[in-house]
Amino acid sequence: MERRDLIKDEIEQLGKVLGKLIARLLNLPEHEEGNEQIQEQLRELSENQNLNLEEMAHWEDEAWDKWIISAPVNANILEAISQIYLHLGNIRQSNSQNDQAKIYFRAALRSIECSNRMSKTWSFRNDAYRQKLNRILSQYN
Repeated sequence: MERRDLIKDEIEQLGKVLGKLIARLLNLPEHEEGNEQIQEQLRELSENQNLNLEEMAHWEDEAWDKWIISAPVNANILEAISQIYLHLGNIRQSNSQNDQAKIYFRAALRSIECSNRMSKTWSFRNDAYRQKLNRILSQYN
């Protein structure tokens, strides 16, 4: 139970960091309502939909697709989850936990690809982000 509380606190902390990051990327003030909605949706998914980022990081594409159909998510939430995974991967990489970092970077890529499929739009920002993740992952092959 203590570990779950610790993970929950870590997710909330990452949500705050992510909220600021998203606000900067979108050139919004950090207190923008949309940003707060994303944080609230992540919190709600974490609490009510049993969002387990650690478990999800190990999912294959089929499991992601199944989850997206059953969970109340949108492209913005998937982008936020991808940013969280990127952050977790960077932390693991800096601690020389390369196997774990690779898992998180793959999850970040899966998440952004699901977001792109869901939104059915193409953007330079998402394409550059996807390429960045592919470059990071190529270091592990």
